[in-house]
Amino acid sequence: MGLHPVDLYAQVLQGLMARTSVSAALIEDVITGCVIQVGEQSGNIGRQAVLAAGLPASVPAVTLDRKCGSAQQAVDFAAQGVIAGAYDVVDCRRR
Repeated sequence: MGLHPVDLYAQVLQGLMARTSVSAALIEDVITGCVIQVGEQSGNIGRQAVLAAGLPASVPAVTLDRKCGSAQQAVDFAAQGVIAGAYDVVDCRRR
């Protein structure tokens, strides 16, 4: 198929936005868990996908690499941000 991981992830973000009707302006962070950040997944895939999905450059994104715990750490960070009152809307994905 030849689809770059950033483009695949961008499609997921676009689909999520369309399905939930959440405005991109409401997203306060995108937290991505990536098991191994090498090759096409290196270089903060979460940030690249946010931009490729057409979300505003003002939407921050981070990619975490905690091996098998990457997805759990992403969810934990997002939950902590919501509990602390820092976030209302956070997207957590495992790549």
